[in-house]
Amino acid sequence: MNATLGLVVRYRLALSVLVACVATAAVQAQWPQFGGPTRDFHAKAGDLSDEWDEDTPQVVWREDVRAGPSSVLFHDDIIYVMDRFNIAEESLYPRNAISGDRLMTLRYPSPISETFDTTFGAGPAATPLWLNGMVHTVGFTGKVQCFHPDSRKVLWYTDLFDVYAATPLKRGYASSPIAYKNSVIFQIGGPVAGLISFETPSAKVNWVSPIFQNSYSSPILIRVDGQEQIVAMGADRTSAVDPANGNELWTFDHKNGHYSYLSMPVWGDDGLLFLPAGGKGTSHMVKVTHQGGAFDAKQAWSSTTDRLGYGNVIRVGDYLYGAGGNDDASFITAVNAKTGKDAWREKGFGRAAMVYGDGKFIIRDSDGTLALATLTPEKMTVHSRKKLLEPGLPSVPTLVRRKAYIRHDKTVMAVDLR
Repeated sequence: MNATLGLVVRYRLALSVLVACVATAAVQAQWPQFGGPTRDFHAKAGDLSDEWDEDTPQVVWREDVRAGPSSVLFHDDIIYVMDRFNIAEESLYPRNAISGDRLMTLRYPSPISETFDTTFGAGPAATPLWLNGMVHTVGFTGKVQCFHPDSRKVLWYTDLFDVYAATPLKRGYASSPIAYKNSVIFQIGGPVAGLISFETPSAKVNWVSPIFQNSYSSPILIRVDGQEQIVAMGADRTSAVDPANGNELWTFDHKNGHYSYLSMPVWGDDGLLFLPAGGKGTSHMVKVTHQGGAFDAKQAWSSTTDRLGYGNVIRVGDYLYGAGGNDDASFITAVNAKTGKDAWREKGFGRAAMVYGDGKFIIRDSDGTLALATLTPEKMTVHSRKKLLEPGLPSVPTLVRRKAYIRHDKTVMAVDLR
């Protein structure tokens, strides 16, 4: 479907000025989706500082934006930031990653109905997706846009709620899209389907997958014995489908007390899939196997005490690291992926989101703190911490080369971590 929207596009810099600043070797470092290049929050970063002094880390630039927790997409030294422009519209801002200057503004209708609870904000939560030279976004109210930066046009758009009957969760749409070859896959969790795949830029529907109840989690891509699988954690079950046709390969039933799964599943090369519940729910570790042409998923262990899932969860080696807690307390914890046993649990941070690069964790928490830490099976060592932001729900930092691009509710900044 071709787009004819009431768009407001304002050009503030010629893109040719930006292109002249892009070094050929540097172009290879990207952050094309939620979770980074491999969708597991592992960044290709090198030579980060071992600690910060009073002059570091340096804030290279800081710009005001409007409300929204969506994290930052990075491609070829351009970042893409989404926000809630006003009560009736959302926005996408491409910005020069070097200077922070806004290149243009794309606004599109996204009125908020009484279906949604805006207590915690009404800005976009899903991270944009870069695929084949196009930026794909989905906002708080399920409006999808496919934007072509070179032509500065919306190539196609749709509405996951109104057109495809996605289940509208009370705090808005939050699941970040995922790419497979020339297709973009969205989690919709409604009476029509669990997942839906669109060919882009044609907007043709490739397939829909079997039904599951919607959640705030985002799908991931895994490989089991050569078979690629899209894994989505719904509110009532986790489903794995063939990304080529949407056929279901296996399912695993579960439910937490609030139907509020937030974090992505975490995959390991040993066939273990972690399903973080967060808060007061039950987390599950699932072993995915392949035998006799069929796939199966059985519980390896479960936990009501790890509390992982308040922020993102990162696996390094045989351990899971992430923010845990509930409404009363929060902490950073390490859990043995093989056994489910807590290795340690440390307070000192609010709700946190983190990224891993150069053997270190960059932690951003809800108190506005940015920290540099080493997390091992034995302990957490915090090397440095700085208060850079006002308190607010943390989005995951985007780490490219030696810079972190950090989104706060109404602020976006670039921080040099050298």
